[in-house]
Order: sequence, then structure tokens, then C-alpha cells
Amino acid sequence: MSDTQNNDNVVTYNVSFGDCRDELLTRAGPNGTHAYEQWRKRRGYGAVAEFVEGFTHSHLFCVSSTQVREVLQRSNHALGAVHKSEQLPIIENFTTPFAFQHLFHWYIETHNQLPTWDEYKEWMKTGEAARHWYDPLRKHLLGNGYRGFSKKRLASAIRWRLGKVYYSNMREIELLARLRASGVPVKYHLLADVLLRVDFWSGRRLACTYVPNEKYRDKNLGRKRQTVEFFEGAKQPMVVEDFPIERQGAGRIWWASDDTVKRIGSFLSAQ
Repeated sequence: MSDTQNNDNVVTYNVSFGDCRDELLTRAGPNGTHAYEQWRKRRGYGAVAEFVEGFTHSHLFCVSSTQVREVLQRSNHALGAVHKSEQLPIIENFTTPFAFQHLFHWYIETHNQLPTWDEYKEWMKTGEAARHWYDPLRKHLLGNGYRGFSKKRLASAIRWRLGKVYYSNMREIELLARLRASGVPVKYHLLADVLLRVDFWSGRRLACTYVPNEKYRDKNLGRKRQTVEFFEGAKQPMVVEDFPIERQGAGRIWWASDDTVKRIGSFLSAQ
């Protein structure tokens, strides 16, 4: 990891897979080590393992909160007129080896910029990322005969899925930018986020953020594995803390409050 300063006197740096491996994987407990080994061996996951293990975040740590908000101001609304009731399980539950976070951060580091909604949508549906999500999805839908849904209905469900992902990633990046701007030595890497459920870390302190949702994550409920599971029994104990992001109504991006940012920053900065 190398450090520099940008024009706003905010320290910028790179975080590589090697940093994540040395600071998290080598300190993970048996569950974390096993999860990583199984992920690498999983059928069809060779390409994504190679991608993640060669991935370095660079432009991510140059982005400011102001830049995130400016991009959103220039963007069309990611959800448009689509309503939650238009989501479909066949779309919501579809997964590929490449997670949404992989494809979103791939865009950032490839283009050295944050995408507007239309740029992200194009990247996912017709750009380089399409072969890792949209093309397999179309094949999946064709194989299941669309289950009686019209193309318009499916398009709305796809927009709902991608729109939520777009706002979720932009919220996380904006939060990272605010933590960095406050002087917090915070780190992020795709492997930590997607596999170990660690959103941000500094030293032995691991911060996990989430919007309460009983299906995916609400305290100890939901189908997602808890971060602490991956670090149980570690030789060097890690300190894990959860920080829920406040729900703020439909049709808008849910920013972390100033109080939440302060609490995360205080936690990560503590000795």
C-alpha cells in the first residue's frame, strides 16, 4: 500500500489483494480460512478468484463525498417509476460467480471515475460486465421459459435489481470518502467485502454496515453470514462491530448519518 495526498490534503492510497490477505486472511479463524479455500475451489469460480486476487483499489481512494453526490445529481433516477412490488424472485435470487460489487469496482478502476446510472446500466447490460451477469441472466430466463412474465415485466424487475445495487454501492463509496476525509485510516477490498463480510477495516478493527432487512440482514437475522463467524478462533482476535444504516424512505438513496460516520470513525481509529 502506498500513500499520497490529493488537492484537498486528503491521503489517498491503494489497497491490493496482498494487503487484504496479510491483514485479514492471515488473521482469520478456521471458518474464514475454510471459506476462502472453498471459494477458490468452487466450480466455475476460477475467473473471479483470479480477478479478485489481482485486484487493486486505487481510484476508489481518490473519490470525495462531493464527487459521489455530483455524479448522482447528473444521473437519471436509477429506479425510475419502478415500484418494489414489481421485483421478481427469479431476478432477485439470481447469482453468478461475479458479485455485483466485483463488477461495480471493476468499472471504477477501469474508467477512473464513478458511473452515472445510465453508464452503469450500459456497463452491466452491454459492456464488459455483461458476460458476467446480464448474459447469464438472459440464458437463465430463457431456460425457465420466462415463467409467464412479459418482457416489460422482466425489464422492470431487472431495473429494480440493478437500481438498488447502484444506490447501495454509491452509498458505501460515499461513506468511505467521508471516513477518509475525517482522517480515519480506513481500508476496503472486494475480498473482504464479498467473502468475509467486512465493509471497512483498520488494523484489528472490522466495521460492518448494513441497511436492516429481515431477508438479508437485520442484526443476527437474515441469510447472510455474520462477519464474526469468519474470525472466531483466530490466533490474533479481531474486534468486529456492526453499524446499521438508517432507513430513509422509498425512492431515495439512504446516506449514513453524520452520527453513524462519527461512530464508525471512532471505532476504526481506536487503539
